[in-house]
Amino acid sequence: MTNSPTLIVMIGLPARGKTYVSKKLTRYLNWIGVPTRGQGLGGPGGAGGWCPSAAALTGVYRREAVKSYKSYDFFRHDNKEAMEIRKRCALVALQDVKAYLLEECGQIAVFDATNTTRERRDLILNFAKENAFKVFFVESVCDDPEVIAANILEIGARSPVPYGNAGRLSA
Repeated sequence: MTNSPTLIVMIGLPARGKTYVSKKLTRYLNWIGVPTRGQGLGGPGGAGGWCPSAAALTGVYRREAVKSYKSYDFFRHDNKEAMEIRKRCALVALQDVKAYLLEECGQIAVFDATNTTRERRDLILNFAKENAFKVFFVESVCDDPEVIAANILEIGARSPVPYGNAGRLSA
């Protein structure tokens, strides 16, 4: 057991294996007796479906917040409105992390989102400091085009609704 709650923060571009690593890590830590929960911001293919807490199915955060967006524009770094929505979604998810670690006596939370900007990582570091959580970052890097394409196809095939106007195979 750890002596203070720990926040593991995944970093990486979409379809690079963050959720896969998060699930494996969470499963292993629970198996060895360390109370661990994964918390993700992802949509249908992301980590939202694997958090054991029904109240914290975080795919809901983003799906509810983006009903007005029907394309990749939501993920553009120059889309200020979408950046603000994504930040609010992250803050809501981090509050669920806090509740798990402090109120539900969890030891480790794995925060699964892209977390690729310095601003997002600073926000997470400040959140961890305010709550006296240990924190470390794990970056998932994949530059194999075949693996990335397969991941995107798998996410699209599992999605309950096609992403934006794309069909399941073109998602």
